[in-house]
Amino acid sequence: MRRYGSPSALHLLSLSFFFLLILSAIRNTESSGYKQDGCRRCHSGRMAGMLGLRDVYAEMEGYRFTHDGVLERCSICHILRDAAGGGRLWELGPFSPQRRQVFFLYGLSMDRSYDVELSIDGVPSGAAAFTFRPYDVAVRGNDHRPPRIDNVRVAGLRAAVFYEATIRWETDEPALSIVEYGRASGYGERVVSSGVYRTDHSVKIGGLGVGVYHYRIIARDVFGNAAVSDDLTFDTASHYNENSDSTATSKRTSSSARPAFELYRIDSTADTYIEVRADTPVDLHLKVSEGVGIGKHGMGLAPARLSHIAACRLCHLPVTLSHPVGIRSGDNTAVAVPTGLPTIEGGVVTCVTCHGPHGGDEIYYSRLDIEGDPCGACHKKEETVMQ
Repeated sequence: MRRYGSPSALHLLSLSFFFLLILSAIRNTESSGYKQDGCRRCHSGRMAGMLGLRDVYAEMEGYRFTHDGVLERCSICHILRDAAGGGRLWELGPFSPQRRQVFFLYGLSMDRSYDVELSIDGVPSGAAAFTFRPYDVAVRGNDHRPPRIDNVRVAGLRAAVFYEATIRWETDEPALSIVEYGRASGYGERVVSSGVYRTDHSVKIGGLGVGVYHYRIIARDVFGNAAVSDDLTFDTASHYNENSDSTATSKRTSSSARPAFELYRIDSTADTYIEVRADTPVDLHLKVSEGVGIGKHGMGLAPARLSHIAACRLCHLPVTLSHPVGIRSGDNTAVAVPTGLPTIEGGVVTCVTCHGPHGGDEIYYSRLDIEGDPCGACHKKEETVMQ
């Protein structure tokens, strides 16, 4: 009968080192918010239904083509692997006084906490301080109604070396706007209004000469629904004496004003809209700070630009891309992305816009029939869009 001796110190040291490696690996995966099959526990089967989540695993297993590694490597695209980006700060404003405006926050992480403080006329309002997580923010559906453009006018004209015209207009809902202008109806030049969705708009057009100019307004709401005004004209000579618009500037209210606010998302990303309404125009300044902490998803879920663009480029080099990404489709009136093709930030095209990230039934995981006219799904003729 063979007799086994007691383990040597070297064996004990080797075993200790081995278990330390295992423990370190476990801690590392847990700290990143991802463990083997950890995502499956909540995002598949009956648990997904109880939590109101999509059963993404059932969807993936039903695809004709499945993207390599998606069943086991969720963290590459969806989880922040370190604290990079934690503790960020956003500050928007102040802008001209408004009754209704929408602040857009992109690049957020779905399950991080964000502290918001609104300052009214330069005075912080404790009543307007709150905390939110994008995961808890309700998704708002597209009303498919473009904004209405009203009261377009040349509010003033200033002459120096060149003329400078001030164009003002209003929309019935918060919108971003572009003014196209030029010597003829083909325009050729454009200027973009403030980066906040608002209802009262104003832009200045400089470098003008003497004579007639054509211009039009293009307004887009948070969903990307677009409206285009008629072709309008002004003559720098005949408008020379119009130096101001008495209706253009609204008085600021006192800091005791109590505006109402609402948070919403328009898709499955963490990009969040904060809409503020007031009875009278108020001058608002928005400050948003990102909390730092580890939750059930580690350092947090990755922002949309990371999961929809940067993660793809880890394997697919930019030189192999057949279509530009990271651009806002809404800046071109001849482009209209259908609702079946997802974008982020109210119209920014990503790799996921045309390709299913987990797989699909078409080759290259295309969301469209590549044997047909996939480009025509978005790229329309100008006259079709104008109708």
